[in-house]
Amino acid sequence: MKNTVRSILFLSALMLASSAFAETNPVTDEDRDSEVEQKKQEMKEAMAETMEAMVPAMKAMMKAMLEAQIELAREPETARSMAAFKRNLYESLIKEGFSEEEALQITISTSLPSAGYSGN
Repeated sequence: MKNTVRSILFLSALMLASSAFAETNPVTDEDRDSEVEQKKQEMKEAMAETMEAMVPAMKAMMKAMLEAQIELAREPETARSMAAFKRNLYESLIKEGFSEEEALQITISTSLPSAGYSGN
């Protein structure tokens, strides 16, 4: 019980002191702006550190994905699937009314489906 009373008295005294300090030292807009800018800078630094820490993991993941794609591209079934995709695209374009030349140009300019970024 004594400890509880002491804690309450201590917290009350702390609140009064804090209140008195706030009244004698009011926070200005300039102080708030400065604090906001400081917080922004701290957040930018934390984000930069996080990104820097992520780079090795991202690099390893990209390497593994590229190696998997190369391995898959070596398989004969992959080449057959790619050829079937291009042939089906070409024939479908002709069925839709494109000329053979138009269908060929569209087929040539169409990227193969990919798990990675195609740039299109």
